Amino acid sequence: VQSAASSFEASMDVKPHVQGYSVEWKGEGPFAIKVSLAPAYGSYRKAINLLSVQDEDARPCYFGALEEQRTRFMDQQPAGVKATMRLLKWWRGQREWSSHCMRPSDLLLELLVVYSSLREHQQQSRPSNQAAAVQAVMELMAGFNTLQVVWPERCRCYWQADIPQTLLQQRPLLMDPVNPFVNVADPSAFDPKEMMDFACSQNFF
Repeated sequence: VQSAASSFEASMDVKPHVQGYSVEWKGEGPFAIKVSLAPAYGSYRKAINLLSVQDEDARPCYFGALEEQRTRFMDQQPAGVKATMRLLKWWRGQREWSSHCMRPSDLLLELLVVYSSLREHQQQSRPSNQAAAVQAVMELMAGFNTLQVVWPERCRCYWQADIPQTLLQQRPLLMDPVNPFVNVADPSAFDPKEMMDFACSQNFF
């Protein structure tokens, strides 16, 4: 990854930042470009099968191979869901977070919005407006410690058997719908206390 970053830096004005197995460039304002590096595979199923036999510590270097499915998953979301995602990211940007592990990631916010929309659809009680949609996600945030999300088969890319049983025992649990080896709410990587406190304040704006 470092070698790739050096090659990119030689042809760009902005110095790249290496983060795990990806290279990111941050320009002026909120815009950034992120490139995830991973071996190429013939299919999504081949990538999942290979990931299943890797040590847990080695798996992240292959995660970039699943980005096509992640992009497709997000592209398929309705316009209203995408609008709610943008509002939640704006909300995050209006608050001060004490550390990186306290700040919710883009993926975590996006999946909370998708899950909230899916839950409302199942209950046949879609939000009446954008404010109601945001409020529904804030309620999920406020009770984040008890969250337990395993995506239904029609919403995820993998099989139920692909998910490690140890992962299903974690709490809170917010499964990645593309990667069966990732709990986006993994308590070892994300501390939800500040997010929960902000959500409980009911002060969106």
